[in-house]
Amino acid sequence: MARASILSSLVGVGLLAVPLSSSSLLAEESAAAASLSTPTSPFPDDERADFGASFFIGSAIDNFAADDVSSYLNPDASGDPGVFERAIGGIQFSYRLFGSEGRGDQQLWIYGLTIHGVRSSDVDCASDSDIKVCKGFEEETDPAGRFLYIVRNASSLEAAVGARWEFARLREGGENSSRAYVSVQLGFLTVEGVGDDVIDQHHLGLGVTATEGRFRDSYLELGYGRSDLFAVNPDHRWKVNALLSWWPDGWKEKVSGFARILVDSDFGDGADSIQSYFGLRFDLGKLFAKSGGSQ
Repeated sequence: MARASILSSLVGVGLLAVPLSSSSLLAEESAAAASLSTPTSPFPDDERADFGASFFIGSAIDNFAADDVSSYLNPDASGDPGVFERAIGGIQFSYRLFGSEGRGDQQLWIYGLTIHGVRSSDVDCASDSDIKVCKGFEEETDPAGRFLYIVRNASSLEAAVGARWEFARLREGGENSSRAYVSVQLGFLTVEGVGDDVIDQHHLGLGVTATEGRFRDSYLELGYGRSDLFAVNPDHRWKVNALLSWWPDGWKEKVSGFARILVDSDFGDGADSIQSYFGLRFDLGKLFAKSGGSQ
């Protein structure tokens, strides 16, 4: 399955009966503008709503992952690099528990996400090109169908919940305001057919996140914790987690693209791993508003 064929976008429950494409989103933007309201934040230089939820679909590339990771996610790899690619779909949310000017702009958020993966080796696009994850990104007309296909046929599941304390504004004004934060995240990874126990993946993090403008929600984080996937130094893992999120002109009310890289290293003799993720993400609140619901 070609990599371009798995890149896609996140869809919400309100779209399950409504096929979408990037062209239709752009064409309908002006008509939908009257019914869509941009969330107003009580905090300066912060466009984020108090509660956000989205679906996403895309692709994960594991070619540079350590053998510990690849053998777990792709037990039937047989040395073929093509099987190190996964179609992914998932859900994520974030909720601002509190924060105010009286507390020095400090904010406390809780968040969570899931990532469902379908190995490319499990999909035979040559015999059936109509399989949802076989269509190229430029051909996508039913992202909801693609998301449901991935969830129903997933061979791997990653999930995490966490809390993020944003303690300082680093930039004020302009289009690229950001905040510094510390976080704690608890997560796991499991793959079908490899036993009952899940693989623990936890860490503490220090990072910076963009809160306004075209690249809102982008972040760069350095973490330290554990990854039980690794045979050497599983309890001493450094993690670099970087996400680039962008809101194209005309899509800002609904869709954002994302590219993420995750580096997991012990900075020693143990294995190091690099994984990459690409795709599109759809804001559920905006999609419900577009289909006539209320926020």
